Amino acid sequence: MRLSLFVCWMCAFCCAAVAQGLQIRYAGDPLPEKDKAWIERFLACEIEFYARFGLRDTTGLQLTVFEKRQDAWNYLDSLKIPLSSLNTSGMYIPRRKEVVILGREKQQEQVLKFIVHELAHHLSRRTVKWMPGWLSEGLSEYFEHCRLGKKGLKHTFGDYELGRIRTMYMLGEVDLKPFVDNADGDFRRKLHTDESYAYILSHALVAFGLEVAEKEFMENLIAMLGERGPAVRCSQLIDEAYPGGFAQFERDFAEFYNSR
Repeated sequence: MRLSLFVCWMCAFCCAAVAQGLQIRYAGDPLPEKDKAWIERFLACEIEFYARFGLRDTTGLQLTVFEKRQDAWNYLDSLKIPLSSLNTSGMYIPRRKEVVILGREKQQEQVLKFIVHELAHHLSRRTVKWMPGWLSEGLSEYFEHCRLGKKGLKHTFGDYELGRIRTMYMLGEVDLKPFVDNADGDFRRKLHTDESYAYILSHALVAFGLEVAEKEFMENLIAMLGERGPAVRCSQLIDEAYPGGFAQFERDFAEFYNSR
């Protein structure tokens, strides 16, 4: 059974005006014009979404795409930027406001997904100065799993991810409080282990927050993050923002994904 969750934002002409606020500078190997047009339409929808959460600064972004991975490695080495994993397909460099895509030639069908994933990281950083890892990655995964149509974006939580969430619960692997609080202090390592456990759980949390929880929940959570920053635990913020507190959030999250 497929779980389809979706949310649409008007794109077309109304968002095109918004997108003009963020001008993409293209670098590296040239992209086809049709890909550039698609990226800019998708970006308009992303900007419209983040504007709901307080996005103000959409100043310029550089998108650097390399056909060959070796060229990308050489470029990152020249910037003295280490790779977190040799399997990395894209990365966002906050201090440079730059997205780098590594090796388009062997993954052309996926490269646009990698681009919108990294663009979401940029917009997250322009919306709130600090976001916990699960929320930043969850939002980027959310957009990576959106399709762009004439009416905007349609999001789908796929069969594989739904199956992984169910399996996590069956094996007793889901413990939300330490996950959202990054209690072991090593969220980045989790992203590259355990069959994408951290990506999938982050994506599921964001999809639940945006599409199942009350409309104000995510807006309030992100607003509180902007006010309080990294000094407060995320579980505490969820406890304040979610009706019934964190314990109810855990129960509702588990019931929703285990019932699909």
